[in-house]
Amino acid sequence: MLLDRGEIEKRSYAGWYCTPDERFWTEKDLVEGNCPDCGRPVEQIHEENYFFLMSKYQERLIKHIDDNPDYILPETRRNEVLGFLKHNTLGTSVFPDPNSVLRGGSHFLLMRIS
Repeated sequence: MLLDRGEIEKRSYAGWYCTPDERFWTEKDLVEGNCPDCGRPVEQIHEENYFFLMSKYQERLIKHIDDNPDYILPETRRNEVLGFLKHNTLGTSVFPDPNSVLRGGSHFLLMRIS
């Protein structure tokens, strides 16, 4: 299991969240303190979550995508993924509680790792 191998760990994070868009933004992304997409107010959210620690695979993924430009299409999505990989320092949020499935909770994770 990824959790047992140290690939996933619990971390706290905070960010500006737009509820209607269901999206987090950084301070620099905000436009006059509002969501840059819809213009509505955002709220500061603090929470604990479990993160897949992608840093171990980051450089290899970036190289593969750069070496194979047709791997992710269209180009706008490839650029979005590359931007995420190059600037992501926290990891990828996967779920709030990895044991909730074992307790009959409603959260689950479907992740393909090749």
